[in-house]
Amino acid sequence: MCHSRVVWILLGCVNQQGVDYTDADSINDRLIGRTIDSNGDGTNDSTDHFVYDGNQIVLQLDDGGNVEHSLLWGPNVDQIRANENDSSGAYCI
Repeated sequence: MCHSRVVWILLGCVNQQGVDYTDADSINDRLIGRTIDSNGDGTNDSTDHFVYDGNQIVLQLDDGGNVEHSLLWGPNVDQIRANENDSSGAYCI
């Protein structure tokens, strides 16, 4: 009998602007979550969750489940056609 399970791997980074973020990856090495401390004070300011369709991220959700980004992909590898966000509309790429 085979059981499926998600294993979380947390990766942290502090960039030059003092923004600290932690990524959560699944066993399949897919980004499934990101926690961001935007000013380096040790308090998490936002958490994002990522939803996949096959191998592509199609939605980025905030901690409340609200859509922050909706992504439209083309047929080729890494061919993003549009990125629609919650505040400033759609960007065709």
